[in-house]
Amino acid sequence: MAKPPLGKIIDRLQDGSWVERMPDETDKRVKRVVLTDKIRPLLRKLENVVEQIEDIALEGIPTKERDKLAEQLRLVRSNLRRAV
Repeated sequence: MAKPPLGKIIDRLQDGSWVERMPDETDKRVKRVVLTDKIRPLLRKLENVVEQIEDIALEGIPTKERDKLAEQLRLVRSNLRRAV
């Protein structure tokens, strides 16, 4: 995600009290984004939704092949990070 859209998303989450920006202990230029207690009860529900989406997306792919796909995608991500 590009920086401006991500910043706007964080602003909206902060406006809703879902996250807070906290100063970094070692670098005052850095703001850490941390979850608030308001969102904690929803995390399990969100995890369930993610698992359901994964099940739908990976339906018909055996577990061994899913693991291979995940490893290949990690390699793609690593390659792209190095290229940047």
